[in-house]
Amino acid sequence: MGCQDETHVVVLGVASGCDDTTPPDTSLTASPAPVDNLLQGTQITLTLGASYGSTGDTGAIGFQCDFYKYAAGDPKTWTTCASGITYAALSVGTTYVVKVRAVDLSDAAIVACSTLCALPYTETPDFDATPVSLTFVPTGGAGGGGGAAAAAAPAATPACRPSSARARGTR
Repeated sequence: MGCQDETHVVVLGVASGCDDTTPPDTSLTASPAPVDNLLQGTQITLTLGASYGSTGDTGAIGFQCDFYKYAAGDPKTWTTCASGITYAALSVGTTYVVKVRAVDLSDAAIVACSTLCALPYTETPDFDATPVSLTFVPTGGAGGGGGAAAAAAPAATPACRPSSARARGTR
């Protein structure tokens, strides 16, 4: 099964330990769920999930989101986010993209090898390298906050309501 955490011990100047090379897998559910990439309304709530599959890893899992307007290009500005996040005041007719990746929080802050290890050494990323992606266009219709186009910059607010449908996410 391999290494499941990156803790290591230094005994007599020699580091022992390993690099956890299995990040968690990410899942995403949107409410309301876009149909053919069209979102009814001007807000969307994301329910995030993750698992280590059958690896046996039990480390804490967190999430990072990258949310942007498609026309602006992907700025790759990953920020900490949580399940239940709502993006509101979305502009009608604008294409948005949200990418989500799970992060192994137990290992993210640990460098498995220090200066005591043999070089060269490359730390394995502690996040899902294949983030889930959802692209959608708000229509302003009924559901999800409907109404006219709102502020240009969408607001992210935490929300804790269950989702009703599975989004068409891609990896």
